[in-house]
Amino acid sequence: MKMKKFLLISVLIVLAIIATRFSLYYETIHNDIQEGDCMTEFKRSGHVSEACYISEIRGGFPFTFVEDSQGVSVVGSIDHSLLGAFLEDELSWSWFFVDTLFYFVIFGGIFIVVQKLYYERKKNLKI
Repeated sequence: MKMKKFLLISVLIVLAIIATRFSLYYETIHNDIQEGDCMTEFKRSGHVSEACYISEIRGGFPFTFVEDSQGVSVVGSIDHSLLGAFLEDELSWSWFFVDTLFYFVIFGGIFIVVQKLYYERKKNLKI
């Protein structure tokens, strides 16, 4: 019985990691203020000119855990592999684990519902 639970949890973890990895294809665009003179101007006056804003692409769903690194990677895109995201872009491990936990709970809930329906049907067929 313990081996079945271990196997089930292992499968759920693998499914959650795969779902998290594919959630990188969900990209959003956020406007941020450039570092340097623009940030100094923003801190001093509270607003900046249009030229100081830069569009950043972020990936992940429902929580964004990869952000395009302006100086290292190809600007305007994120790498859809976790290794590439770690090396070229800014990967937030904490949000990656929260995202993985989200999918783990979703898949675990689906498994519980399917299991209850299966046993309920099996019980009804025996009567």
